[in-house]
Amino acid sequence: MQNENIRNPEELLALIEDLHPSDIAYSLKKIEQDNHEEFVQLLKKLPDDILGDVILELPDNLRDDAYEELSIKQLTDAVDELESDDQTDIIQEIEELNEKKAKEIFEGLEEEDQQEISWLKRYEEEEAGAYMQTELFSANISETIGDSITRLKEGKESDELENIHQVFIINSEKTLIASILLEDLIIFDFNKTYEQIISEHDENRFKPFKVHDDEEIDEVAKQFEKYDLSVVAVVGYQDMLMGRITSDDILDVIEENATEQM
Repeated sequence: MQNENIRNPEELLALIEDLHPSDIAYSLKKIEQDNHEEFVQLLKKLPDDILGDVILELPDNLRDDAYEELSIKQLTDAVDELESDDQTDIIQEIEELNEKKAKEIFEGLEEEDQQEISWLKRYEEEEAGAYMQTELFSANISETIGDSITRLKEGKESDELENIHQVFIINSEKTLIASILLEDLIIFDFNKTYEQIISEHDENRFKPFKVHDDEEIDEVAKQFEKYDLSVVAVVGYQDMLMGRITSDDILDVIEENATEQM
């Protein structure tokens, strides 16, 4: 559903499930211009599963207002619904305003989320690692396609995996070997291992697009544009698979580069 510049709070809530987070944020911005208190009350009524995404679409000043006005529980629940890169962004932004509140939100998250956020916070802002998400779908080269697809189904059903379009193939040392699109995967023999499938095709057929975690994000953005990529793998020392970057993750960087070239 396209944004219709909804300025009526009741109408916005009624249509909330049909709107994209960016459209909700746009309407919230317009509502805030008319009545700040209505903006705050609407924020508090947004469902947890979209609240974090909506906050990230708001202008900086309204994001700060959201961090101040929303309770620790609301923010914790909202952050819990996000992918690791977005979780890290919000935690760091709240830290700049209120370290104590950020700490309580962080401590309210699952241990796995805490570990991923702590890992991502180590990167400098201009490094590729700062933009990656650790959620991805990988399979060991010795695993059968059928077994890996069963895991994928389980991950999708439990909402642990979202926006998955390929499987990253790794060895026992977690070194990235290959990348296979799901649309290609479903035509192969499910009883075969990935090693067998890869050996039956040209060596470049499943060659993955990858960047290192310490590469400059501007250079990564240029690769996205040059090769029209939707996702790249992020690797560390000895090509160990660390995460992935999607085009959505670095949209701002891509747009900024395009503006500079004009």
